[in-house]
Amino acid sequence: MEYALRKNTMMGLKNWWALTILGILFMLIGIACFIWPIGVAATIIYLFGFFALLTGVFNFIGMFSAGTHWWVFLLKAIVGIVAGLIALFAPGAFAFAVYWVIAVWAIISGIAELIGAIAYGGKMGGGSAFLEAIGGIISIVFGALLLGNVLVGASVIFILLGIYGLVYGIFLIAFSLQARTIVKVAN
Repeated sequence: MEYALRKNTMMGLKNWWALTILGILFMLIGIACFIWPIGVAATIIYLFGFFALLTGVFNFIGMFSAGTHWWVFLLKAIVGIVAGLIALFAPGAFAFAVYWVIAVWAIISGIAELIGAIAYGGKMGGGSAFLEAIGGIISIVFGALLLGNVLVGASVIFILLGIYGLVYGIFLIAFSLQARTIVKVAN
């Protein structure tokens, strides 16, 4: 069991470069949120609306060749078209819903990171579990701040998102560099 856990942990750490890329992306999104908060919000909402609407239309078309499972495509078509239309024609209502999704996502992913840090902590070495735990705490605090400030304006929300993106990106990059070192030592 110990060997299997260590082997799985090492296999995950071998993809340290993916964590570096993710950290850089988080930082870029964070910077964009500072420079252009309302623009970032509008862009995300309209891109999603177009994507959801397009996906709904394609699922509707796919329904006719789906055989006995046509209803699955119809359900996906309805959800996609409705979500897309809401995002495109009622972006304020859509933004409010996305706000809740981001808050809950941050908390759940933060809890998962804390669990991972505890479960694999002694197996990773070099302070990696500490960095993962810090990342988890940052995610939980960010989600809690959002849930605690529901009536805050969109620009403040995106400033919080910007801070989160920068800080979490830094910790992801630090964690990825630590993982790279562990992989080098293990090989």
